[in-house]
Amino acid sequence: MSTEFDDERAVSALADEALVAAIGARQPVYGQAAAVKELARRRFPRASPVLAAVMLDPGAPGAMRAAAAVALGRQVVPEHQRALALALRADEEGVIRRAAEALGRIGDRDALPALRAVPAPADPAARRALAFARSLLAYRLGLDDELLKPPDDGSSAAPVGEGAAALRPEPIGKDLGKRVAADLERELPAISMSVDGGVRFDCAGELLVAVPNAFLPAVPTSAFVAALVLKHWQAVDRFSPHLFLLSHPTGSGSLALFGVRPDGTMTHTGAIRVSGGALDFRLEALDTPYSPPVAFEGRLIPAGPRLDLTKALVGPVPSGQHRARVPRKAD
Repeated sequence: MSTEFDDERAVSALADEALVAAIGARQPVYGQAAAVKELARRRFPRASPVLAAVMLDPGAPGAMRAAAAVALGRQVVPEHQRALALALRADEEGVIRRAAEALGRIGDRDALPALRAVPAPADPAARRALAFARSLLAYRLGLDDELLKPPDDGSSAAPVGEGAAALRPEPIGKDLGKRVAADLERELPAISMSVDGGVRFDCAGELLVAVPNAFLPAVPTSAFVAALVLKHWQAVDRFSPHLFLLSHPTGSGSLALFGVRPDGTMTHTGAIRVSGGALDFRLEALDTPYSPPVAFEGRLIPAGPRLDLTKALVGPVPSGQHRARVPRKAD
């Protein structure tokens, strides 16, 4: 029985036209999704219409359609946004989920009505993806609606407690920075981040990289993406988004700060305070699965821009963590 890795190796050996023909076969096997992913990696002139056709074909296997939606979300192209908006009408919730995630990453204001018009899916992951796609658009574009607030289910910060270990952030470095920048361009083409102004650190045995927004506001007046944490996946030697740090003014002189996973689960909360041309922040992990207790403090410096961590502690994961809850929208 072939594995996903076997299929990826097989399709990578195909010439462009043979790869398109393999995709056109529409067979419900792993190899078809692998072929879609391989086509997306290539600079093939006809890739976009082929991927859009797969995504919008109700007779194609769901894994193929979802893979095509992910691929279309890696280029800021008007035709991709229009195709993804049409895919939100699909009858497969996995396709809706991936199309929503893609629109959240590359869409403009015109994508919001399409995202709002989708009836709430039965699948919790698809519901979360739709909600977070709208919120990510709001923070990316500086809008004043679809903003987040902490969960109202009693979730609270998980105390770091005794035995906490100090993380040791250090500059990303030139070589690692090039790899991170390439993966960022692939994963989030519509968001500009300052890789040179970021830091790297190990947390619970994993390599993480935190980078600030390349256009940090000196005096924030609307919602914005403050920073991004990327995680290194050893199996594929690639960095991908691990946590979006999103902030907006609260009207009380400070700014709310939220850490949200790419699937829409809120895992961290904190605040930002404007101080002397910099943005001082604190961030703590909520008691959510797979999130060790952490406490971060530091500065986001618009001149540069640069992220400095002055405090970074991680504690052991407590037993019996409750399930994560979906964050509410701000009133």
